[in-house]
Amino acid sequence: MAGFERYAKCMTDGGYPVDVIDTTQEVIRYVNSGASVDSGVEGRCYASEFVQLDSGWQSANQ
Repeated sequence: MAGFERYAKCMTDGGYPVDVIDTTQEVIRYVNSGASVDSGVEGRCYASEFVQLDSGWQSANQ
């Protein structure tokens, strides 16, 4: 959860807050705007704060 929180903070700091739908389940449900992707903020935040954790989780839960 800490990695996702860092990702969400990075997004907010970049001007594109994440819409969190549910953090109570094993899979965190959230939505980003298309503008955050187009601007490059989403990719930068994902790469710096969440990709390693997300990739590890996906590999462990296939």
